[in-house]
Amino acid sequence: MEHTGHVRIERKIVPYHLKDKKVNLIPNNTYASLLPGDVKENEVIKGVTTGNREIAFIGCKYNNCSLGYKALVISNCNTGLYS
Repeated sequence: MEHTGHVRIERKIVPYHLKDKKVNLIPNNTYASLLPGDVKENEVIKGVTTGNREIAFIGCKYNNCSLGYKALVISNCNTGLYS
């Protein structure tokens, strides 16, 4: 499974790339990958794929360049029906 899109984290829109259950966040700051920052937690992080499907990561731990999650919910189609 591979998806791209953007999520909303701390009032910021952050692009992401999801491949094989690994989520890489793509910060607009080029130094963020060198200094990933503190690990933070959030119960739900929502976003949209480039295919215009809603996506939600549940049980999240993240820093500036990566996102770990326990469960992933993605809409089945563009109308918001979840599979």
